[in-house]
Amino acid sequence: FHASKYQKINPNKIKCFGAAQFEIYKTKPKISKNAFLEINNIPPNSKIILYAGGSLGTNEFNHLKILENEVKQGNSQNTFI
Repeated sequence: FHASKYQKINPNKIKCFGAAQFEIYKTKPKISKNAFLEINNIPPNSKIILYAGGSLGTNEFNHLKILENEVKQGNSQNTFI
């Protein structure tokens, strides 16, 4: 879009490629936040941590264990991962 509109590049010469991980934010959610909380048995005033992972070489499992241990030890009240 940027190449075509702002740089005036011929659309036939534009190739789309790469990760589109942020494209999902352009669409509206299929369910409301309250519905999500209810489906997952999460109280409405809870804190939610969404761990989206890391880049290549990141120990995601270790990160999640650290978060889980913090919650289990009571260091973050009313939190769900």
